[in-house]
Parts: sequence; structure tokens; C-alpha cells
Amino acid sequence: MRINNLFHSLLSFLFDNRCSVCGEELEQDDVLFCKGCLEALARNNLQLEQTDELEFIIPLAPFDDVREAIHFLKYSGWKRLGRKLGVALGEKLSRVDFLREFDILLPVPLHKTRKRERGFNQSLIISEGVSKTLGIPVAKEIVIRVKNTRSQTQLSEEERGKNVNGAFSVKAPDKITGKNIVIVDDVVTTGSTTKEITKMLKDAGARRVGVACIGRPKNKGEIL
Repeated sequence: MRINNLFHSLLSFLFDNRCSVCGEELEQDDVLFCKGCLEALARNNLQLEQTDELEFIIPLAPFDDVREAIHFLKYSGWKRLGRKLGVALGEKLSRVDFLREFDILLPVPLHKTRKRERGFNQSLIISEGVSKTLGIPVAKEIVIRVKNTRSQTQLSEEERGKNVNGAFSVKAPDKITGKNIVIVDDVVTTGSTTKEITKMLKDAGARRVGVACIGRPKNKGEIL
């Protein structure tokens, strides 16, 4: 209880205890977004993008709308915020009928060194929120990251592809064969990471693969 109160005191100091979107006062369980604004993210336009490699990419919101939230999740350890974003993403995904045919949520894995430094995998935290909404189980350790790659942030699209080439390994192919899999990540920009994982999943016998994420740059995909 003490830690919880301290956490909310810190939020109050940083944000005057108000929603970062609408400015309404936050309730005790709210983090950065009020319940209404978080629900609005789940209800807003459903953006479904298809590529040659991926059956779909579905984001919760344009990256600029969730940039601050993702930053606090990844670099300040606001895991409760990550789960809430995951729940909202799950609500959005629940509007896609064909996702009922999918079997597994696969969080993009972190290398053990990066995970030790950060203390958690933000994609796993988000996946837990999605799973809570959709009821699709989260697959842990089926795919592992075997290369501690550079941050993709400042790299070109070509450099990003080279950076993640060979970065992942399938640890449990028997749990992938014939399955329909949703890769879950915090942000998808060029898609280099998810394309690399998708290739490995397909090579291991996965039937269908798509991606769900919290943030995606604007002007990507068709607004449904």
C-alpha cells in the first residue's frame, strides 16, 4: 500500500494528477490516461495493414498519441500502464472477427542482457493485457533473442533489417507447427523485427502470422 501511495504521489507531482489527453482528474487506478481516454483509444478507427510477409499489422493508436506512454513503460518501468495499454489493444483486436481463429500471443523477446538491464520485457507486459481481454494465451520462451542487437531507433530501414538478421531462434518448434500466431510489440515502424520473427515462425511451421502493437506511425495501412 505504501509503494502504491508513493507511486500515485509521484504521478500527481509529474502530471498534477490529471489525464495527459483531456486534463480530467485521474482516479486512483488510472495511470497517465483516464478511463475514458483509454477506452477511446480502443474505440477509434481500426487500422488494418497487410504486407507480403504479414497477414496484418494492427496498432492501438498512432505513435505520436502514445509516445509518452511507451516511453514511461520502457524506461521508467510503469508496468501497470503497459498492462492497461494491452487491455485497450485487446479491446480493439476483439473487433476483428478472424482473430478468433488465432491460438497464441507471442511477445517480441528481449535479449537476456537487455532484459536484465531493464528488469522486464515491455512486449510481454503488453501481451498479458491483451490476453486478459481476448483470452488467447501468451507463449513465453518459444522464440528467444540470441543476439543483443543495437537499438533500432537511429537506424535506416536497410540498417534495421541487417541489425536483426539472425537475431532470433525458435526454441520450441513443436508449439508453433500449424498455429496461428499474433506477434505483440510496443512499436512497429519499418517492421524489420517482426518480419524476421515471422520468417522464423513460418519456417518452423506456423500457419498464419500477424502483428499487434501499441504504436504505429501515421499514414500506414487502410482505415476501416
